[in-house]
Amino acid sequence: MSGFFFPTKNAGAGVIKRLNPRNTCPCALSKGVRSPRMKPTGQGHKGILWIAEAPGKAEDAEGIQLIGEAGQRLRVVLEKFDIDLDRDCRKTNAVNCRPPKNRTPKAQEINACRDRVWQEIRSYKPKLIFLLGNAAIESFLAHRWKKNLGGVTKWRGWAIPDQETGCWVMATFHPSYVMRQENAKHKATTVLWEQDISKGLALLDKPFPDYGQEDKKINVLTTEEQIITELKKIYRTKPKLITYDYEATGLKPHRKKQKIICASIATNPDSAISFLLEGARSKKLFRAIMGEKRIRKVAHGLKFEDTWTVEKGLGPVRGWKSCTMTNQHILDERSGTSGLKFQVYVRYGLVDYASHLDSFMKGKKTGEADKGGNALNRLDEAPIEETMLYCGMDSMFDFRLYLEQEKEFEKEPGLREASKLFHNGLITLGEVERNGIRTNAKYCKEKEGHIRERVIPHLYSKFKASELGKAWGKEFGNNMSITKDNQLRKVLFEVMGFEAILFTDTGAAKVSKEALGQIHCAGLEEYTKITQLTSAADFLKGFQRETIRGRMHPFFNLNMAASFRSSSSLPNFQNNPIRDKDMKQIVRTAIIPSPGRQILEVDHKGIEVKVSCCVHHDPQMIKYETDPSTDMHRDSACDIYMLTAKEVSPDTRYSAKNGWIFPQFYGDWYESCAKALWYNIKELKLKTVSGMPLMQHLREQGIRDFSKFVDHLEDVEYEFWGVRFKEYTRWKKRHLKEYMRKGWFDLLTGFRCGGVLSRNQVLNRPIQGPAFHCLLWGMIEINHMLRREGFDTFIIGQIHDSIIFDAVPDEVSELLPRVSKIMCEDIREVWPWIILPLQLDAEITPINQPWWTKEKIKI
Repeated sequence: MSGFFFPTKNAGAGVIKRLNPRNTCPCALSKGVRSPRMKPTGQGHKGILWIAEAPGKAEDAEGIQLIGEAGQRLRVVLEKFDIDLDRDCRKTNAVNCRPPKNRTPKAQEINACRDRVWQEIRSYKPKLIFLLGNAAIESFLAHRWKKNLGGVTKWRGWAIPDQETGCWVMATFHPSYVMRQENAKHKATTVLWEQDISKGLALLDKPFPDYGQEDKKINVLTTEEQIITELKKIYRTKPKLITYDYEATGLKPHRKKQKIICASIATNPDSAISFLLEGARSKKLFRAIMGEKRIRKVAHGLKFEDTWTVEKGLGPVRGWKSCTMTNQHILDERSGTSGLKFQVYVRYGLVDYASHLDSFMKGKKTGEADKGGNALNRLDEAPIEETMLYCGMDSMFDFRLYLEQEKEFEKEPGLREASKLFHNGLITLGEVERNGIRTNAKYCKEKEGHIRERVIPHLYSKFKASELGKAWGKEFGNNMSITKDNQLRKVLFEVMGFEAILFTDTGAAKVSKEALGQIHCAGLEEYTKITQLTSAADFLKGFQRETIRGRMHPFFNLNMAASFRSSSSLPNFQNNPIRDKDMKQIVRTAIIPSPGRQILEVDHKGIEVKVSCCVHHDPQMIKYETDPSTDMHRDSACDIYMLTAKEVSPDTRYSAKNGWIFPQFYGDWYESCAKALWYNIKELKLKTVSGMPLMQHLREQGIRDFSKFVDHLEDVEYEFWGVRFKEYTRWKKRHLKEYMRKGWFDLLTGFRCGGVLSRNQVLNRPIQGPAFHCLLWGMIEINHMLRREGFDTFIIGQIHDSIIFDAVPDEVSELLPRVSKIMCEDIREVWPWIILPLQLDAEITPINQPWWTKEKIKI
C-alpha cells in the first residue's frame, strides 16, 4: 500500500522513458542549432539548480544557459543576494535545443527533454530548484501532476518540499517575462519576482522536512466494535478541535440513492481514523459528536460536509470552526490553489495520493451522465480500504493545514476579519442551498422541447439562406458551427469585411450582443436569436437536471472568484439572462414560489457606486449620490451630446449611462465608448426633448463625422476625470502606484488582492469585492433574524447584489422594514467606512406566480 500511495524519493524519474544517447532526439530541434542537446552548466557550490525554458540566440552560440539578455537580468537580481549564477548554481533548460526564432517550446519537445532534466536532478542532488516559467513547470511536474497543471501564475511563490526529489522547489517568472512586463511599466511583476527569489533562497538555510510514511498514520477501522471504541473516545474526551471528511457517491446528497461511503476524523495533525457509517450505534455516536458544540469542527469544503451531515440524518452540526478551503482562498486568491490536493503538495511535498481513485470519483455510473450535481459516481466500486485510507489522509492533512493557516492569520488581523465574514457566509449559504429553489418541471420540459424542436430549426433555415449563413457555410463547409465565436469573428471581419466596433482586452474583435448590435448584416438577427434561445434552452435543461423532488439546489461558492465575490454552479443561478427581455421571461418563468407564497427579491440600490465613494471620497460623486437635485447621467449626456439639461431625453440619458458612465468607471476609454455612442445616435435615432435628431444637432455643433465625435469625446473624458471627478482620479493614481510598489492591496473589508493584475483589476476589485460583502453581511444577519424570530419565510438564492426569498405573504409587510434596517442601518454600525446612506429596492411576485412576474414594491 505504501509504495502505491507514496513513491520513494527520486521515483519521479522512474516514470520517464530514458533516451538512448546513440539515438536522435524524438523532436527535430537539434538540427540546425550550434549547441544541440546543451548540457547543464555551472559549478553548483551552493546546491541551487535553475531550470529555465530553452536556449536563446546567445546561449546557443556559447553553449551556456542564461547568458543572454534575460539571463543577465536574473544575474543582476542574484547579486543582491550574493549569489553567482555560474559559481553557486547549476543551470539547465526544459528544452535543451534552441527553438526556431525563440518560439515557445511545444509539449512534445518538453517531453523529449524531460529525462535530461531529471538526470541532472538525480546526479546533482540540489538543495533548491528554481523553475523559471511555464515550460520549466511542465518539465518538472506534468508527468506527475496529471490534471489541471496550470502555469506559473498558479505555481509561483510556493516553497514546495518535494518529497520525490528530496529538495525544495520554487517556481517563479522567467526573466524574459519580467522584462516584457517592465517594458509595459508593470513594476509589480518585478516586485513579485524578486520576492519569490528571496523566499526561495531563504530555503537553503531551512531543514528539509521528513514527514515519514504518511499512509501509516491512518487507522482504518474495519469492525463496528473498533468504530464504537474510537468514537466513544472522541466523544468522552471532547477534543477542542477535529477535522472530518466524507467520501460519498456524488456531489449533492438530496437523491435517496446518494450515500456516504465512509467518514474520517482527525484530532491531531499526524493521525486520523477512517470508518464506515453503517451500524446504528456508530451512527448515534457520530451524531452526538456532530451535535457537541464544545468539539469544534473543521472541514475542507465546509458546506459539503455540513449539508451531507444534515441531509443524511447525522446532524445538525454544531461548533463549526473553519473551512480550510475558503480560508486558503482568502490567504491566496489565485485560481486552482485552494484545493486540498494542491495544498498538500505545495506545503508537504506529496504530489499525489488520490489519482488511483480518480476514475471512480470522477466517473459516472451507467445512465448518470446527464444528472449533473445529482449524478452517482463509481466510488462504491473502488476497493473500500483504499477509499478509507484516502479519506483518512484528507482529514489528517486538513488538520495540519488548519494549524498552518491559523499561524498565517495571526500575522494578518485584516485577513482574520475577512475569514470571519466568509465563515459565517458559508454557514448561511449552506442553509440557503438546502432550502432549494422550486422549479416548474413541466414548463421546463415543454418549453425546452418547443425551443429546440420547433423555434430554432425554423430560425436556422432562415439563417442558412441569409447573406451571413451562406458566407459562413462557404468558409467552413461541414465544419460550420454557429456556437464558435472564432468562426463568426472570421466570417464577419475577414471574409465579409465588416469593421469591428468593440474589442477585448487582448485586441480581438468582440462578438458579444452589444458588439453585433452595431453591425448590419442579413442573417445576424437570426444568428443572435438562435444563440440566445439555445442558451435559454440550456438553462431549462440545467434546471431539470438539478431538480430533485421539485427543488434544485445550486451551489453558492465563496472560494472561486479572485475578486472575493460569490459564484454559483450546478446550475449557475447567478448567470441567468437579465438584459434580454424575451430570454429573461423564458428562464425566470421556470422559477416558482412554494405553494401559497411569493418570490421576494431585495437589492442594494447602486451599491458599487456608493462603495466607490467610500474608497476614493470624491466630493462631486458623493454629491451626486446624496443630493437628489443632481444627476450624473444627465450631466454626462449634456457633455457627450452638447445639450442643455432641459434637452436631455430619457433615451439620451440612458445612452450616456450605459455607453459612457459604466464603461468609464470600469476602465474603458473614450475611443471605445465613442463607437457605441455613435451607434446609438445613428441606429436608435436619438432625439432631443424638442424633437431634433441628435445627429442633426451635433452637426450644428460642428461634429459632422465619427472622427470629429472621437476627438470631442477625448475632451469629454478629460472633463469627466480631470475636472468633475478629479479626486477619484487622484485615488486611482495613488492606488496603482501603491500596488506597483508592493504587488498587493487590501480591501475595505480586510481581504487582500495580489499577484500580476491588470490596471482594471487593480482599480475595480476595491469596489466590487466590498460591494458584495455588504450584501453577504446583510444576508447572514437576515438569516439569523428569520430563524431567531420565527419567520416561515426563508432565503433561496443570491445574485451578486440581491437576495431572493421564498416569502409568506402575511410576513412581507413586517419583514421588509427589518431587512432594510439590517442592510442599510445596522451594517454602518459594524463598518464605519460606509460614509453614504444605503438604500434598498424590492420586487415581489403575485402569490403562486413565477419569478418573471415580479414588480416593484415599496419598502
